[in-house]
Amino acid sequence: MQSQFAFLCDAVNITQNNLFNVLGGGIEKFHLSQLPQNRPVALLLRIEYNPITENGDHVIEIRIIDCDGQNKISPALLNVSFPPQVRTFNIVTNMIPRFDRYGMHSVEVAVDRHHIVSIPLNVIERI
Repeated sequence: MQSQFAFLCDAVNITQNNLFNVLGGGIEKFHLSQLPQNRPVALLLRIEYNPITENGDHVIEIRIIDCDGQNKISPALLNVSFPPQVRTFNIVTNMIPRFDRYGMHSVEVAVDRHHIVSIPLNVIERI
């Protein structure tokens, strides 16, 4: 099981044909003029898995942490079921982290407690 792709954006939806409509995709940093501040962000994630051996129920954990490992959101625990007919599973999650310090942050994703992806996120002071 692995992440096929994962990125942050302002907004996203998935069509019935499993296509994505993304607004403001590829966020790597936020320029914030004051702290603490809440900043909404969406995560688009596609997980590729073996449909024979890895289908069924799983728990996906999503966290946003600062450079000291402190959570900026309550960790999101998503109970999902990977179907046996396909090789990929798409997830869209909207989050509102509360940033209270500038510097490097990270979005961490694990499936069944196994880390699959980290997305760097830098919070920069707007001058």
